[in-house]
Amino acid sequence: MLRVLNLARNLLWGEISPSIANISSLNDLNLGTNNLTGTIPSDISRLQNFKILDLTINNLIGSLPSSIYNMSSLVYLALASNQLWCRLPSDVGVGDKLPNLLGFNFCFNQFTGKIPGSLHNLTNIQIIRMAQNFLEGTVPPGLGNLPFLEMYNIGKNRIVSSGDDGLAFITYLTNISRLCFLAIDGNLVEGNELEGEIPSTFGNFHRLLSIDLSNNRLNGSIPKEILSLGSSSTILNLSNNFLDGQLPQDVERLENGVTIDLSNNRLSGDIPCSFQNYESLQKLLMANNMLSCPIPNTTGEVKGLEVLDALDGQDIHGRHVKVNYAADRARGGGGGYGVGGGGGGGYGGGGGNSGGGANNYGSGGNYSST
Repeated sequence: MLRVLNLARNLLWGEISPSIANISSLNDLNLGTNNLTGTIPSDISRLQNFKILDLTINNLIGSLPSSIYNMSSLVYLALASNQLWCRLPSDVGVGDKLPNLLGFNFCFNQFTGKIPGSLHNLTNIQIIRMAQNFLEGTVPPGLGNLPFLEMYNIGKNRIVSSGDDGLAFITYLTNISRLCFLAIDGNLVEGNELEGEIPSTFGNFHRLLSIDLSNNRLNGSIPKEILSLGSSSTILNLSNNFLDGQLPQDVERLENGVTIDLSNNRLSGDIPCSFQNYESLQKLLMANNMLSCPIPNTTGEVKGLEVLDALDGQDIHGRHVKVNYAADRARGGGGGYGVGGGGGGGYGGGGGNSGGGANNYGSGGNYSST
């Protein structure tokens, strides 16, 4: 009996045939990274023991059939990088509405409405990826109920702060010991409108590999706690906010940082000389602040440095490699039901800041921005 059908990363075109539901034994269907068009057939919901549906990176249109949400056996649902639109139902995770879901990836589509608060009832969920849609409203309560959450990505939507609470919802994430990727970065047009100071509770994210709070309206100084992540954090992006105060000397704790982007804020003071000790550092971006000192002479000794944009109008490259940082964040990732972008993967990801490798369910990488 056929249980797994993986046709990902081919040149398939045309519409998905409803007759695929006649393969009653099918558990896993991966058609990611093809040129499929048309709508998603509701017949798929007839598969009784269906667990994995990956249709990422195609040209599918229309809304997701409501019957898909009634598939109680479904574990991973990955629809990223299509042209799907509809409001997310408010009762996902309630009763028989995807009660066993572990991975939820709707990035790079046109979904509207609010983030379903019921999604936070799925206490075993590991991946929530809804970046690059048209979601609005606030982050619903209940994040603290998700002890197995590894990635929470709601970047580039229309999410706003909850009254005067600012980023208070992050406090509920600090007890989630498995969280590795947090992205609430700005909307394509006007930013996520998140306001307030960065909470000191960031220091409790001991496994966080990537932090992206860019393109919001965050103010105040950079808390030293966000720099105490040290040995684990590889990407820190606080760019395009209203952060001020001295550039913290504690930044030297980010010794394994690959990308550090503090550009377009109101930071002042000296650039720490400790950057010369960062052998893994590839991109250091601090332009358009109010830094008043010269670039330290030792900066050129950073072995792996590819891009240094430290003061307005200055670009210094450590190697003869020109890197377009903007391209790193361009569309091209977003697939799979893993923690990265790309065409699939347990922690898949082709686009974004830190892509790479393949994994169990198609193309993938580690932790990208989508």
